[in-house]
Amino acid sequence: DAPAVSLINLYRMNNFFFQAAIGGEFDDNDNPSIGVKFMNINYLLGKGWELRAGQFDAMPFGRFPRTFDPSWIWPLEGTPKGMYALGLTNGDFGVMLQGAQYLGNSVLRSFFYITNGPTLDSSTGLIGAPIIADNNKYKMYGVRFSLSPYALSNLEIGVNAAYTRGVGDTGTAFARVPLTMWAFDFNYAPTVESLDGFLRLRGQLNLVDLGNATYSGVNYKNNSSTYFAMVAYQPSMADSPFISKLMFSTMLSHIQVPTGADWGRPTDTQYDLGVTYWFNWRTNLKFNYSLTQHEGNAFYIHLGIQI
Repeated sequence: DAPAVSLINLYRMNNFFFQAAIGGEFDDNDNPSIGVKFMNINYLLGKGWELRAGQFDAMPFGRFPRTFDPSWIWPLEGTPKGMYALGLTNGDFGVMLQGAQYLGNSVLRSFFYITNGPTLDSSTGLIGAPIIADNNKYKMYGVRFSLSPYALSNLEIGVNAAYTRGVGDTGTAFARVPLTMWAFDFNYAPTVESLDGFLRLRGQLNLVDLGNATYSGVNYKNNSSTYFAMVAYQPSMADSPFISKLMFSTMLSHIQVPTGADWGRPTDTQYDLGVTYWFNWRTNLKFNYSLTQHEGNAFYIHLGIQI
C-alpha cells in the first residue's frame, strides 16, 4: 500500500467537525491510485454522545478489523481467517449515534447505526462490501454495546448485532434475502509483574445467518461463522533493553463455510506465530509465520514505520 494521509478535524465550527482520510495504493503494474478512504461530519451532542453521518472508516461491529489499531501496531502480519469475509469490517455509508456513559463505576460504550449494508454475490451467496449507491431499498440496522468494569478498566467485553430485511440487488430474487449478524468480542491488556511485562488478549466470534436461497442452482442453509483468539506478550520490564523491546504473539483463527457453498475457499483453520521488535513506539520489525490447513504456509518480514 502507498502511504495514507489522514486529515482529522479538518474543519470545526462549534460542535460540528469534519473528518476525512485520503490514501493510495499500487496495482499489479505498480500504477498508483489515490482515493477517499472515508469522509463524515460529526456533531457533539453533549453528555458523552456524538452523531456522525457520511462514509465511515470502519463499522463498530466486533473488536476487529485492525483499524481499531493501525496495521503497524497489530503484532501479526496475518489477519484472522474470515474476519473480512464474515463481518462488517469495511466502511459503510449512513448515520451513527455513539456515546460513552458511566454505569455505576463501569463505562458503557454504545453505538446505534443505520447504513446501506453489505451486498450479496448472487452466484455464491457470499456477502460483500457496501457501495455508495445502495443496491436495494433495505437498510442495515445495527447496535454495539461494550462494557469496561471499573476494577478492570483495561478489559472491554462487547456484544454486537446487525440486521437487514434484504441484501441482494433490486429486481432480483435475492432482493429480499434477509441477513442477521452477531458478534461477541473481548480485549484485555493487563500488566503482569510476575512476567515482567504485559499481555494483550483479544478474541472475537462472528455468526452470520442469511435466508435460504438458491445460488447457481444449489439451495443450502447459508449460515457461517468465524472466530479468532490472539495472545501477545512483551517483557517490557526485563533488565535487558533488547529483550524488553520484543513482543511474542500467537493467534488461532477459523472460518466455517456453509455446506454446499461455492465460495472458492473451504472451511479452514489458521495458526499464526510472530516476534516483533519495537525500535520505538511507532517503528517495529515483524517476523511472522502463518500455517493454514488448505492454503499453504507463509513467512513474512514486515518493517512498519508511522510518520
